[in-house]
Amino acid sequence: TAALNVLKQIIRRNLEGADSILKQTAEFSTSNNPKEKEIYDDLQFELKIRS
Repeated sequence: TAALNVLKQIIRRNLEGADSILKQTAEFSTSNNPKEKEIYDDLQFELKIRS
């Protein structure tokens, strides 16, 4: 989705923004909702490639 792409771009460009996004989506890591889990995994992946 467009919103997810924006979050990925922020993670790629701004470490402080990345920290903020990951803190706000941390509960998605244990979510029973597959979409939330996928969002969390995608964002974590972006952070790993950035490092």
